[in-house]
Amino acid sequence: MGHDEDDAARAIAVHPSGDEFVCATAKGCRLFKLVTEEFSVRLISKDVPSLQSVGPQKCLSFSTDGAKFAIGGENGHLRVFHWPDINLLLDEPKAHKSFRDMDISLDSEFLVSTSTDGSARIWKIDEGVPLTNLSRSMDEKIECCCFSKDGKKPFLFCTVVKGHNVVTVVLDISNWKRIGYKRLLEKPISTLSISLDGKYLALGSCDGDFCIVDVNKMEVLHLSERVHLGSPVSSIEFCPTERVVISTSHKWGAELTKLDVPGDWKVWQMWLVLLCLFVTSGILFYVFFKHVKKPSMIKSPRTRTFFHGMAMAALHALIAGAATISHLRQIHAHLLTSGHLPSHGAALLRRLIAFPNLHLPHAHRLLLSLPPQSLSLSLFNILLPPLASSSEPTSAVLLFLRLRRGGLRPDAHTLPHVLKAIARLARPHPGSLLPLVGSVHAEVVKDGLDSAVVYVPNALMAAYSACGCLDRAVQVFDEMPRRTVVSWNTALTACADNGRHDRCVEVFLGMLEAGSVPDSTTFVVMLSAAAELGNLSLGKWAHGQVVARRLDMTLQLGTAAVNMYSKCGAVSYALRLFERMPMRNVWTWTAMIVGFAQNGLAREALELFDRMELSMVKPNYVTFLGLLCACSHAGLVDEGRRFFHEMQHVYGIMPMMTHYSVMVDVLGRNGLLQEAYDFVVGMPVEADPVVWRTLLGACQLHSSKDCIEIVDKVHDRLQELEPRRSGNYVMVANIYCEIGLWDEAANVRRVMREGGMKKIAGESCVEVGGQVHRFISGDDSCPEFHEACMILIELNLNMRKYEPADPILFTDAN
Repeated sequence: MGHDEDDAARAIAVHPSGDEFVCATAKGCRLFKLVTEEFSVRLISKDVPSLQSVGPQKCLSFSTDGAKFAIGGENGHLRVFHWPDINLLLDEPKAHKSFRDMDISLDSEFLVSTSTDGSARIWKIDEGVPLTNLSRSMDEKIECCCFSKDGKKPFLFCTVVKGHNVVTVVLDISNWKRIGYKRLLEKPISTLSISLDGKYLALGSCDGDFCIVDVNKMEVLHLSERVHLGSPVSSIEFCPTERVVISTSHKWGAELTKLDVPGDWKVWQMWLVLLCLFVTSGILFYVFFKHVKKPSMIKSPRTRTFFHGMAMAALHALIAGAATISHLRQIHAHLLTSGHLPSHGAALLRRLIAFPNLHLPHAHRLLLSLPPQSLSLSLFNILLPPLASSSEPTSAVLLFLRLRRGGLRPDAHTLPHVLKAIARLARPHPGSLLPLVGSVHAEVVKDGLDSAVVYVPNALMAAYSACGCLDRAVQVFDEMPRRTVVSWNTALTACADNGRHDRCVEVFLGMLEAGSVPDSTTFVVMLSAAAELGNLSLGKWAHGQVVARRLDMTLQLGTAAVNMYSKCGAVSYALRLFERMPMRNVWTWTAMIVGFAQNGLAREALELFDRMELSMVKPNYVTFLGLLCACSHAGLVDEGRRFFHEMQHVYGIMPMMTHYSVMVDVLGRNGLLQEAYDFVVGMPVEADPVVWRTLLGACQLHSSKDCIEIVDKVHDRLQELEPRRSGNYVMVANIYCEIGLWDEAANVRRVMREGGMKKIAGESCVEVGGQVHRFISGDDSCPEFHEACMILIELNLNMRKYEPADPILFTDAN
């Protein structure tokens, strides 16, 4: 196949169906159909323009379900397509310097890719960003990689070169750590592949050899030498039959090799023959019975019952023997047209659910089409978990209501997933689904599930918390007869999500008194609570507990610690921890960037963002929020405009209202009031009160008679949006006073008095000696009030001796 230099296959990927495969050539990719005849195998080429024009590719990979196809180019360009319509899902031009190898995980969630420089990167396909880099020593190079495919062992296989030695390493994908290694080929390994059932590895060498390895025993079962006459094997793929391997090299193209059949495969073939005989006999009986035109032809009732029973058995055998979703759809269509769906729909649904890659919408539609008498609670319990975790949790709630209308009573396996779906729906609109949670709670109490199992009350707490009803969540927690660490973590999260960070400390102390051992999730919540409270002592103590208990510094835990130190003002601690983290994701980088921005270190924030881009981490909407805040505090208007433009036109992130508000602050702080006003008026969405208030604050900062027209327009708009907010009137009155428009200021205060609006006293907190002190404007009841005033006066006198180099700092000081 293709011995011309431009058409020679450089890499190959076989579709899981076995009907087609893609070859990479010097110009692009070509699609082939594999047609098996009695004594030969024939290839048919198909034209796919979007693949033929991608240029030279070094590695190709199909997902296990065949729905995704990834290619990595010699120039480091990563593309992921939806198959078979070839729609582009992911396009990352700078994924690597140059690709070496890649593979997609069984659940299509992760993609592993290796580079020619020896590095390896794990990608989250749906997010389109690298999750982590695989750890390696300075003298190691990770070259080939593939995921396990059996669905039971979540492993990643990699070949690692160290000096002249090449070993196959096994990694656990739950933490991406190595758990074992073995040297399988004496020669340098050029490629690695795995069979569809996950039982066998294929390793190709740089001398044109390849071997087949038993994954469980890590022993070589088959060895073919010099298949490509000394040319390195560039790719190797199993056909679905597991008895034929397609290998490629740059010099000799593609070769088909029939493998030696191991003993366990012979046993598998015997079972396959028996199954085929049984299914064939059943089909014959079913076809005979279905095409009998006159029932009188079968005179004996016993004979008729026998044939009917055989026909039904054949139908069950067809369902049980269906190998693909396509086959099940054909059976489904036949059941609909023949009227047998009520009696066989449940069996069809069970077979559909048993597939490793469940087609959720099809299964959901099938369940809804079944008559109530053929449904059982087990079918609902199988479908509810994936529906509750899907992008449409409403389907899980509607399915639960269908279950109740059908007279079925939910059990302990049903309700947690229903409550999870309700919680996901309730978060954007707290309180809207509270009655539904209350009705589920009543059902839980009625059936005694609140005391029988612990995970139902945990789900209830999470649902009440999502509805903004913390008191009821705490009530459920208090009434639990038994609590696990998950129960305590759920209670902590409920307090944090509802803004009661001070209460998190009380719950955590109660957890320790009860003898429950906190885990990583516990300390993530505690570090977040310390960050929101600004309590550095609490945050340091929580971090110290993590170290003392020897908990793994996971991404979540490390990011929470970086965020805590940043928000508490200890930026040096945050940076030190950030630099020591072995793995960082977009949230880790963002936490550090926001930390720099919040502490006035704008240049450091921008430099860290440059490092983030060089590390091939794609920023998110929070990253740009931190960058815009940094530009606002430092008066970097041009950089602010650039980041706002890049966010939309380079990274495809649509601005949220907070981004517009901060951009107005960037312009307004620098006195560009007219530009800021034009920016607000030209927004593609209606500006909310926060945006207008930000612009009004900028007018107060640069109050002059030139801005009075803008002040009046902003004040009129705020009166429409927030007619009862006293702070807006106070700001406008202060602006009039600073300009010298005393009559207008008096008029504004008169409107406030007549409307019964009062100025809300300002409030601030400060932590001293581990204790938080609260100060309210105009309140002199604090025991050390006079001492605090003397220190403020002294600070004010000392500050007057210095003139800041940046006028923005001067306005902030005022």
